[in-house]
Amino acid sequence: MSSQRFHFEFLPAAKTLMRVWGVTPASAYVDVTDTELRVRFGFLSMTTPLRNVSGAKETGPYKAYRALGPRLSVKDKGATFGTS
Repeated sequence: MSSQRFHFEFLPAAKTLMRVWGVTPASAYVDVTDTELRVRFGFLSMTTPLRNVSGAKETGPYKAYRALGPRLSVKDKGATFGTS
């Protein structure tokens, strides 16, 4: 089974703030395998079959208080893991 890892990018100010929740460059990444998407975001993790993923995109810029941290969307049932 092949796997590819993607790391989150952090702005310097966000890196310090996110550390409070255990989110560091070493503990924030996405692994994509042939069958699964696995997200690690500090103390949180999520795994879902790849067939549940319809897309991914980079958005922004956003104000820090609206962008930092994990969130779920009721509207589109999406997940967000914001680092900056």
